[in-house]
Amino acid sequence: ADLGHTDAMVYLGICYEEGNGVPQDKSKAFQLYQQAADLGHTHAIFNLGACFENGDGVTQDISKAFQLYQQAAALGDNDATFNLAVCYSKGFGVPEDKSKAIQLYQKASDLGDTDAMFNLGVCHYEGDGVPQDKSKAIQLYQKASDLGDTDAMFSLANLYDKGDGVPQDKSKAIQLYQKAAELGNTAAMVNLAKCYLKGDGVTEDTSKAIALFQQAADLGDIHAKAQLECCHDQSDVNP
Repeated sequence: ADLGHTDAMVYLGICYEEGNGVPQDKSKAFQLYQQAADLGHTHAIFNLGACFENGDGVTQDISKAFQLYQQAAALGDNDATFNLAVCYSKGFGVPEDKSKAIQLYQKASDLGDTDAMFNLGVCHYEGDGVPQDKSKAIQLYQKASDLGDTDAMFSLANLYDKGDGVPQDKSKAIQLYQKAAELGNTAAMVNLAKCYLKGDGVTEDTSKAIALFQQAADLGDIHAKAQLECCHDQSDVNP
């Protein structure tokens, strides 16, 4: 990094940001991203934007974050294109512009960004910035799900569970909840646990339900913690 190798600066910055192999030091990470960005490293510009957005190692400045995302996106950084879309969608650092957000989600999605595919799917599902089109939403959820996006898997599972926009298919819903849960999606763990608790699409299995609630709770899911308390209260009443 001292020799001006920008990739090394960015890698070292990530190590300091995450505390990976070195003591965590977000200010040091910010300095390294700044050095690499000054030398034209596109993803360093994006990382610098994220620091300003989150106030990591620097005073939070959403407008500055937006400018940096814009700069990195113009240089072809797809993560920056996605974050720029979120800024336009929510009015972060720029006046809200749903149409612009959709264009940027589409651009990032076309380049393979699964978060963009999922968010674009949500827009189509809710009719947010585009005419409501559940069929289009399902296609986008499916595409992102096939590429490993657990939020898309979870949303798709919900649709199959309820028969919303697709024929109801409990078995398909369970498969998707299971897959997303195995990949660490706590919302999927909670819904799968509820299925086991009620015997909905699966054989009723209270101990499996509690294990899933516990797994999600251990990962910080507040809904899972509440469900666990309910389960424990019921077992106290019905020992």
